Amino acid sequence: MYRIHGTTGSPFVRKVRAAFAEKAVASELVPVDIFNPPPDFERISPLRRIPVLEFADGSGRAALADSSAIIVWLEAAHPQPPLFPADPYDRGRAVWFEEYADTVLAYQLGMGVMRPLLGARSGAPVDQGKLDEALAKRLPPLFGYLDGALGEAPWYCGGAWSIADLAVAAQLSGLVLVDGLDVLAPYPSLARLLRQAMDRPAFGQVVGEAAAALR
Repeated sequence: MYRIHGTTGSPFVRKVRAAFAEKAVASELVPVDIFNPPPDFERISPLRRIPVLEFADGSGRAALADSSAIIVWLEAAHPQPPLFPADPYDRGRAVWFEEYADTVLAYQLGMGVMRPLLGARSGAPVDQGKLDEALAKRLPPLFGYLDGALGEAPWYCGGAWSIADLAVAAQLSGLVLVDGLDVLAPYPSLARLLRQAMDRPAFGQVVGEAAAALR
């Protein structure tokens, strides 16, 4: 049994859960409030981050505590259908887009948009200044780069769905949760990518579960 510790509210957890579902590998979500984690959480996640993959199979293998590390293991252990392109250049390019999504896009979108809007859902006042700065200054260069890199191609690398598309869509899917899809209106290729991702049963189900949890 594979256990994924985390919360559906995390784009990194959504990325990993969608990858498992794409490959039809069964897993169990173990809810973790990252702001109030269990006392021994550092034992399996030294950086106190989610997701964490626990191998609850008696093998004694240590947990994996990073979404990229988890997906590298998943791809090697369950190679079909592939999430990494076979072509060497396309594979390197796919890893680049995953890194870009997981770092700069995740931070600016998460802190600038998701946190203010999700906080408002729980009654907290919206930090309008932070939100406006993110939407007007910090996110347009990132969205513009990703939109232009995709262009008219169906997917980022090699013409097929890959970790590149999954990683970018996982971050953008937060906009679905806060009814913020209009943010992508100036970026038609990115908007199309997210629509195509949502049409995939595995990805759409994971995002749907996150939306239901918020309701």
